[in-house]
Amino acid sequence: MLQAEQYKMRGLALTFLAKKYFLLEPSDRVPTVEEFCKEANMSQGTMQSAINILKKEGAISTRARGHLGTFVESVNHHKLLSYIGNRTLLGSLPLPYTKKYEGLATGIYKAFLNSEIRISLSYMNGSQKRLSGLLENRNNFIITSGLTADYLIKNYDGLEEFLVLPKQTYVTKHILIYRKGSSSQIKDNAKIGVDMNSIDYTLLTKYVTKNHNVKLINMPYNQVSKSIEEGLIDFAIWNRDEVVEHNYPLGIKEISCESIDRASQAVIVGKKKDPFVKSILQRTIDVDKLLDTQQKVLSGEILPEY
Repeated sequence: MLQAEQYKMRGLALTFLAKKYFLLEPSDRVPTVEEFCKEANMSQGTMQSAINILKKEGAISTRARGHLGTFVESVNHHKLLSYIGNRTLLGSLPLPYTKKYEGLATGIYKAFLNSEIRISLSYMNGSQKRLSGLLENRNNFIITSGLTADYLIKNYDGLEEFLVLPKQTYVTKHILIYRKGSSSQIKDNAKIGVDMNSIDYTLLTKYVTKNHNVKLINMPYNQVSKSIEEGLIDFAIWNRDEVVEHNYPLGIKEISCESIDRASQAVIVGKKKDPFVKSILQRTIDVDKLLDTQQKVLSGEILPEY
């Protein structure tokens, strides 16, 4: 039993160290064994044994420089990955109900096709729902707009941007929609539909209604269009891409503010304590190739694949 426990702890130490060394480059200073032990809550004997295995197998080589510390000479990322048991990253995106989202999902999926790290993508509307998956460790990262990313990082400790894409990679633009033929001007007592699971729609709705006393009606995103057509609500913030692609019979009013541009950017958000995940995403996703794939899905040159 004791020997089995020792093997288990050494395996955990190897996984821990593989992720740590994966982030290092030649000439980087290596944390001391004591620092590794404190962070991983393991004994020095277990940690040193795991370091020796990585050196023997050629996964890493280091050089001691006296009081300056120990520095990396070489890192074999391929061999380090062999010590990481679960090599699948879990990410959550919005439901791909527009070609823009389909292109984004396809670009991320294709980036990992030839990678030693696999990726598994799930799809869920509502940034609050995707956030729950991240905070509860069901996902390694989520994709939101830049506006939502700013809100999450400000209001939830331990979150950060892993990757930021250019404007109009998340949506082309958010707009104000209303019943065709009616006034486009918001007035007091207007009924405004908003899916409060979406931080974008909540924040942008507050912006466009800030000078009016309105009634906010919480409803699922997919009920907004029908509710406007039936006169149950008067206005709502919506994704322009969906209105145009589906040719909905709605009135459209443009919105101009800094938040609109920020809300059009796709941002990958993760936890600060997961620098390994951040590194994998940044190493694997070529932004130019992702944008090219997204554009080809938008133009119909290639079919979505995700």
